[in-house]
Amino acid sequence: MSLHITLEELLAYSEEERSKWERWLKSKPREALRVPVQTEGRFPEVWHLLHHIFLVEMRHTQRLMNDFPVMEDAGVEEGDVDGLFEFARRAREQFRDVARSFGEVEARKARRFQMQSAEYTLTPRKLIFHVLMHEARHWAQIAVAVRNAGYEPPGNHDLLFSEALQ
Repeated sequence: MSLHITLEELLAYSEEERSKWERWLKSKPREALRVPVQTEGRFPEVWHLLHHIFLVEMRHTQRLMNDFPVMEDAGVEEGDVDGLFEFARRAREQFRDVARSFGEVEARKARRFQMQSAEYTLTPRKLIFHVLMHEARHWAQIAVAVRNAGYEPPGNHDLLFSEALQ
């Protein structure tokens, strides 16, 4: 038997999660953005990991569109939750449009993508699904970090509880 999850289902799940987190972050003191996440890593606090999630989506969208050079920064002042989630909505709209534009054959045709200091050969399909899995993985990191800092994360995050999938 072969089971499938669609791009639309994963997008819906991702957007549910973003909505939960946006409401939660707006309801918390600014210190919640400063909760440590990766004390020795590239994203030391929640804010930096949020910025990374949304910037990566935009950058991969630009790569899929062959729109270079890719953005280096979201252009949002640190701590501006409204601005960052507005950037995220714009990034998601472009990502959704680009992802939907690929036909089955084109989505499975390997291409070369420059990322950081290396070149990778992969399909647009893989890059599209990576964007959504990348985000889910980082939301989990944020949930653990805020819980460890004494905050209760916003609701159930497992796919099991999502309205996006039957």
